[in-house]
Amino acid sequence: SVRDADWGADDELAIVRRHAGVDALEYPPGKVLYQTSGYVSEPRVSPDGSRVAFLDHPWWIDDRGWVKVVDRAGRVETLAGEYWAVEGLAWAPGGQRLLFSGAAENSPQLQPRSVALSGGTVRTEVAAPGELLVVDVAADGRWLAIAEEGFYGVAVRRPNGQPDLDLSWLDLSWSVSLSPDGDTV
Repeated sequence: SVRDADWGADDELAIVRRHAGVDALEYPPGKVLYQTSGYVSEPRVSPDGSRVAFLDHPWWIDDRGWVKVVDRAGRVETLAGEYWAVEGLAWAPGGQRLLFSGAAENSPQLQPRSVALSGGTVRTEVAAPGELLVVDVAADGRWLAIAEEGFYGVAVRRPNGQPDLDLSWLDLSWSVSLSPDGDTV
């Protein structure tokens, strides 16, 4: 029943398990450090094994949420959020910063951001065209990331074997309506 996991430096696992509508973050397995009726994603054990960073989402299968960290005693600290969407999480080399991808209200695309464990301002690491999801960070600071691009288009299937017609404008066309006679979009 484990949905997500990460290895600690001491070969202990941090796991997320859902039971009876509650997500539990356990580290090591069997020791519950955090619970929510929403869901926990991206558990990441700190390089020294003393803490687990994670993304806390208040509603099941909605990626809105916060970046949090919990120590082995179960003390939870919110470091960043609330984001319209937050995905991807990794410890920066040295274990003093967390990198994640968050979409703020005024910027609806996931962009790489970081926050220090000591608190402070969240900074945007790079402004990318499209979405850029941080997956992991190497010991030398190189990132493993996924670039995502979405396209919403509108096309018309015309009668009598005429070729389809693309009516898209830029990359975000939707919410179209047809006239009652079906001749006008």
